[in-house]
Amino acid sequence: MMYPILACSVLVLAVTVERAIFFLRARGDDEGLARRVQSLVAGGAHDKAIELCRGGCSPIAAALARVLENAHLDEDGLERALERESSGLLEEMERHLKLLAVVAQAAPLMGLLGTVTGMIRSFMRVEEAAGAAGAALLAGGIWEALLTTAFGLFTAIPAMLAYHYFEGRVDSAEGKMRRLAGGLAETVRRSPRI
Repeated sequence: MMYPILACSVLVLAVTVERAIFFLRARGDDEGLARRVQSLVAGGAHDKAIELCRGGCSPIAAALARVLENAHLDEDGLERALERESSGLLEEMERHLKLLAVVAQAAPLMGLLGTVTGMIRSFMRVEEAAGAAGAALLAGGIWEALLTTAFGLFTAIPAMLAYHYFEGRVDSAEGKMRRLAGGLAETVRRSPRI
């Protein structure tokens, strides 16, 4: 079972690095961007506001751009467009996170399975030795079998920590996206129609 656990640990490392790079690139001053965009919209400069949002690299900037691009819609249409955009952006932020959750749950079970099969083999060796087996033979087989459980846990713990960290980032971004895009939608409704 060590090979599947090793494959899982490589997978956890790859997903963690990829998601860390994604979230580092997606950082930005979303609050400041929303204030500048609202100021431009209130002044009637919708095109400049859209351009400013498109220049941003965060998912929140994309959501703000979607609000502005659909400013001509009525309130319900604008809400639906924002909901569609938010769903797509959240899906992009959550990409591969389920994989971390699966590994966090499966790796300890794979380790336990490896331990159980190792213990079975160890006791089979003791039986084959037919009484000539000493405590050293049994102890050697047991510690070797327990290694798979340890490696399963060494893989699962970082996977679980990474999963919860990135899920927290997604939840935080979702709340901020809904708040800032909702505020911009309100400003758009009060501004002169496009």
